[in-house]
Amino acid sequence: MGIRAFFKTKQYDIDTGLLGAEPLTGMANQTILQAAESQGLDLPHSCRVGGCGACKCKLKSGKIKALTEAAYVLTEEELQQGYILTCQSQPRSALVLEPAESVSHSSPLISATLKNIEPLTGDIFKITLALKDALAFKGGQYVEVWVPGFQNPRCYSLTNGPQDTGHNIELFIQQCPGGSLSNWLTDHHNLNAELEISQAQGSCTLDGAQQSGPLFFASTGSGFAPILSLLKQGLHESCERDAHVLLGAKTHDDLYAMDELKAIQDGWAGDLHIHQVLSQQADSRVALSGRIQNYLPKLLSSFEPLSMDAFICGNSYMVESVCKEFVVYGLRVNQLHLDKFIDQPINQAKKILVNS
Repeated sequence: MGIRAFFKTKQYDIDTGLLGAEPLTGMANQTILQAAESQGLDLPHSCRVGGCGACKCKLKSGKIKALTEAAYVLTEEELQQGYILTCQSQPRSALVLEPAESVSHSSPLISATLKNIEPLTGDIFKITLALKDALAFKGGQYVEVWVPGFQNPRCYSLTNGPQDTGHNIELFIQQCPGGSLSNWLTDHHNLNAELEISQAQGSCTLDGAQQSGPLFFASTGSGFAPILSLLKQGLHESCERDAHVLLGAKTHDDLYAMDELKAIQDGWAGDLHIHQVLSQQADSRVALSGRIQNYLPKLLSSFEPLSMDAFICGNSYMVESVCKEFVVYGLRVNQLHLDKFIDQPINQAKKILVNS
């Protein structure tokens, strides 16, 4: 007679620490965030891939299995205090959590008006928001955009330099096939519509970088927004560090804001090199073809790995692939500053973003 063994997935109680919320039942094969959503509890989250930190909370007791390296997103202080990412943590015992205080809930929102929509490529637009109150921010940070009629906001990185302390901010918005808040923001019918933004958030900034050595910036799509903001800050502060900017795109027509980048290159105190990499087109105007991660080993070969900082912003696949190349070359976690972008359908528009 055959013997059949049945293995039941282990279950654990999860106390989220949220006032009035019942404890969750978490399965060992699902993340804390997945457990919460399956039981109707809306925990703070954004990218779902461990790239933004919006879902962070403190683990007061219990054990988890981390699916990704949280040190790319959480600060050293947060790690020491026991913070985890609920989208990348599976329970391995009963858990007691303490929610992190969200900036958007602890700080007042800023009223804004959608003043301008400018197409940059076939699917990327620059929008201008006029703010009622001035916004203080650092290069590389993002804001949550709250639009009436949408249950939750979405995060978009600022393209301005932090020296721009006026009442206008600019964001690069990439339209999402299938519909999302991004499509609403790039629809000219919504010009002059009223909305709100959060205070600036995010740690993909120059604050965590070393004081010397080369800087590497890599981006695809609308991931160029935080890179441009960082470069504007570096230009304003007369940064003397040599820099390499790697721009990934499908074709030459998908490259944008090149005039702004060229102006930064001309004024950069050190040497700033621009590397355009096309994945679907051979173009005589661009020396490189393929993907950024394929080009990196050759570019990095003449640099001391522990002397540099890398800022990587764009879609999750690119960020993870490029990050892997830097790690293989010898960079440590504190030298890598990441900002992962994802698309999100309109009916799931949530607070979205990405070290950082």
